[in-house]
Amino acid sequence: MDVDVSPMTDDECLLAVHRVKCFDIEKKKWQKLDVTKIHETPWARRAFDSLLLDQNEKDLVLALADRDQSKQGTPFNNGKGQGMIMLPSGPLSVGKTLTAEAVSEHLRRLLFEMGAGDLGTIARVVEDNLEKALKLCGHLVAILRLDEADNLQRNELVSVLLGLLEYYKGVMILTTNRMRSIDTAFESRIDNTLSSSSLTEADRQQVWRNFLATMENDDIDIGEPDLVNLARLDFNGRQIKSAIKTAKVLAARKERLDANHWMVVLNLRKKALSMMDGGAGVEEAVDQAQSE
Repeated sequence: MDVDVSPMTDDECLLAVHRVKCFDIEKKKWQKLDVTKIHETPWARRAFDSLLLDQNEKDLVLALADRDQSKQGTPFNNGKGQGMIMLPSGPLSVGKTLTAEAVSEHLRRLLFEMGAGDLGTIARVVEDNLEKALKLCGHLVAILRLDEADNLQRNELVSVLLGLLEYYKGVMILTTNRMRSIDTAFESRIDNTLSSSSLTEADRQQVWRNFLATMENDDIDIGEPDLVNLARLDFNGRQIKSAIKTAKVLAARKERLDANHWMVVLNLRKKALSMMDGGAGVEEAVDQAQSE
């Protein structure tokens, strides 16, 4: 298709508008956007490198994702089981959301996120809301991530979900903290299940490395011994991300960001966790890391 890129005449400019209608994937609504604000999406093609999965699991996820590339277009079809459904499961902040984001980046598709609670609790309402979401993802060629999939365990809700997914040919990623709560009929339709346990010390060290790699332009003074000490602290991915963000604020006075800033932040979090069940172990670990 040839596109006429010749300069517009004055009369044509009078007919043109400076705003176009676009869909805001985060706010989940249509908005008018200034054409000067439109730019190419900077996809992170190496997002899979940050996943805490073994190579076999990464290869399987990539194979399933690449297989789906040939089925872009209308969201539903007459053939059954042509979609790709994944289920990352595990405790809080062990990489379930990151898996969905990595697939999105690899396929260069938008990630449409919603929780099971957004669908409603009445079967008819759930069906209407889910069908709208699936159709929208089909038109946008987006990936649907449905969080708290274990909440859809009532028989009538499972039936609704299975009925719609039967003919859906897009990519859907479900996440859950409670794998045992997933309905067995629903589990049988899942193409790939990724089960993650709590982060090990080696995992936490990799999480710290991944986050620090995104801070290449920041003035950071942290060595291998610092990473080892930080990884000993039993914090999950979300807590580590939060600690890094807070430490950057702490070092904003033109100071060089180092491990001491993170220890200050983690010490404050330690005090909060010590008031909760299971916090004593974290408190002891922080004290030990600070003394080294």
